[in-house]
Amino acid sequence: MVATAVSAWELPRATGLQLRLQARPGASPSDLAGMAEELVTGIDAWLGDQIPVLVRITSGARTATARRGRVQ
Repeated sequence: MVATAVSAWELPRATGLQLRLQARPGASPSDLAGMAEELVTGIDAWLGDQIPVLVRITSGARTATARRGRVQ
C-alpha cells in the first residue's frame, strides 16, 4: 500500500465515507479488500452504527514510482 485517504459526504439520511487505497503494483486485490473491510468494521464499531462506505482501490504510474519509506 502506498497511500490512503478518507473523505466524507452528506447523504439525505446519513453521512457517507469514501476510503481510497493506492496499491503497489503486484499487490493482491483480495488482501487490500480484506484490509478495507477491517477498517470499515472498526469505524462502525467506533461510531456504534453502520454508515455507507465507498471503497476505491487504485493503482498506476504514481504508485509504481512511490518510494518505500516511513516518516519518523
